[in-house]
Amino acid sequence: MFELKGDYLSWFGVFFSLLVMYYSFKYQYSKGPLEKQLYKVYLPMFLSIEKILYKKVEVIKPEDINRVTTTICEITDKHYELIKPDIIHWNKVLTKQLKETDKDYESINETYLELCSQIESQFEKTRRKMSLPTRGILYKLNNKQFASKSSLIINSLIVFLPPLLIIIGIALLFNLIIYSIN
Repeated sequence: MFELKGDYLSWFGVFFSLLVMYYSFKYQYSKGPLEKQLYKVYLPMFLSIEKILYKKVEVIKPEDINRVTTTICEITDKHYELIKPDIIHWNKVLTKQLKETDKDYESINETYLELCSQIESQFEKTRRKMSLPTRGILYKLNNKQFASKSSLIINSLIVFLPPLLIIIGIALLFNLIIYSIN
């Protein structure tokens, strides 16, 4: 099909070099803000909520959930620019719902689960981007830190899917190169 069989390896080398340069520069320039986000925002938030992560609001002591919402508000006051806006939104909604005299626990639980999901997601994403260890599936199962088992499985697949697709893509590219040389 193509007559320039040796050029595939040259193009692959150029493409691979550009890809490595892109990711190394991207990591180098994003490391500072990621460290600030992790250590000033998401780690303190996660530590304040970890013991009650994804639990039903009815079984959580009111002072524990109030401590979490207060901690998030304090972090928001100090580091607003580093926080994902969804976390701020869900914390405000939860705080408002908890202050109501006629509590709708179903609605509060939905809001609380969304807040847990947002904090956990940003905490894990930031750690992953910084090449720090993340909590595995077994850890989450043993500590019951998941909204539902199906969401745990889907989120785990989403994490493992991109590297798997990259490996398959590289394998297909090598296959194409080998067959074009022969």
